Amino acid sequence: MRHASNEYIGGRSLVSNRTRFQCDHPEDLWSVVDEWAAKWRYRCLERDQTRRLYQKGGFWSAPKMVLITSFPDHVRFEAWLRFNSAVQVSSLFFLPPELPITPGGLRAIVPKRSVRRHLTWLWKRLGVVPKQVESS
Repeated sequence: MRHASNEYIGGRSLVSNRTRFQCDHPEDLWSVVDEWAAKWRYRCLERDQTRRLYQKGGFWSAPKMVLITSFPDHVRFEAWLRFNSAVQVSSLFFLPPELPITPGGLRAIVPKRSVRRHLTWLWKRLGVVPKQVESS
């Protein structure tokens, strides 16, 4: 498994198959994120003072991944589905290693919708309106 800390060099993402959102920095970010993770059963894989990587599922379904990074003036959310090589082979490489959660397409419709619903719940609890941003 690649870790979030290995996917950034100089603040630039090395992975482009992720859906990214950004919003102003809300108060009590991490306490609300903890509540969100418990409610939707996301497991924290990595954490430090400015970043947390969460995963939901992974045994019977593709892991739903959410990376939350706190900056002094804003918060960035990255979300994607992760497929291991066995799943890729069994799908005849129809599925890439990572799939963004953007709507549309025929691949992984239900899991992508699920992650978007979970993030929408989080953003409402935080009282923010994020905007989707391009890779940085």
